[in-house]
Amino acid sequence: MLGGLAILIKAVAVFFVAGIWIGLLLSQMKIMDILKNKQLWLVVMLCLIPYMLFMLYANVYAGGYSAQFSLRFFPQLWSQVGFYLRWVGTLRKTIGLEWLVLGLVGALLVDDKSLRWMLIGAWIGYLVFGFTLPYHISSHDYYNLPVYLMLSLGIGNFFQIAIPFESAKWLQKIALIGLLLFTTAIYSYEAYSTLKKTDYSEEVSFWQSMGAQLGMNSKVVALSEDYGYRLAYWGWVSPLNWMTRDDIRLRTESGQKYDFQSYFDSTVQGKDFFLVTLLDEFDHQPDLKKALLEKYPIQQKTDRFILFDLKSPIQ
Repeated sequence: MLGGLAILIKAVAVFFVAGIWIGLLLSQMKIMDILKNKQLWLVVMLCLIPYMLFMLYANVYAGGYSAQFSLRFFPQLWSQVGFYLRWVGTLRKTIGLEWLVLGLVGALLVDDKSLRWMLIGAWIGYLVFGFTLPYHISSHDYYNLPVYLMLSLGIGNFFQIAIPFESAKWLQKIALIGLLLFTTAIYSYEAYSTLKKTDYSEEVSFWQSMGAQLGMNSKVVALSEDYGYRLAYWGWVSPLNWMTRDDIRLRTESGQKYDFQSYFDSTVQGKDFFLVTLLDEFDHQPDLKKALLEKYPIQQKTDRFILFDLKSPIQ
């Protein structure tokens, strides 16, 4: 799993690395000269061959790595207005629209031609990355984290131009430093307030007690947070994850067939328990809720979870 994740990270990085290199080349050479340059093509091939050989080995001989790249490319989303709105929405949650504008303006105002084109190339790489993984870029805000690098450079350049700190008088410098500290304090307190609203202090003890209740050797299906990893990490029980609505929609949009009854029967077969901790999600899956309530008894129910006993179906 870790090896596949490393490959995926490298595949993501290539969009930004390639964008920066292409930007650097465009700042110094014409497009036709780039295309005719044999040395550049040789460098490209030398970079690609090791990666291609490893991917060939990983998929053909070792196997299993192809799953890291499945359910990711959905070009049909390109024509949907909602895709672009969701993309902008995830960007706003990640960085804030005002910082995005300042970062883009600052990137365009970089004096050095090579640096400016390298930064523009990184942004183009980000756009290509977004169109290559349209579902994830518009639904998972952490897919936008690479933007922080480009933004920090662009925003830094913007303020360097807008506020000539070195030539400012000492009173102006004090005012600017005070403004910077005040802004930092505001954003820090906002982040602190957001974290304080959600209390995670009970999470460790909850999942530990849940693992002890289920038993380390029990076979569990779970509709729970983080694909069941909290139960696996703190409770030492590795559950089989039941898909959320978003997971189901992702598979249907990719062309896969989803038949609830056959999926349900194959998932619960031979299992001991069905654990539900995503109660809102459970309410929004009426087929699942009906099947469990009609066929299996509830062993325990609280305002935090519902535990079904799959070993003793209702006759």
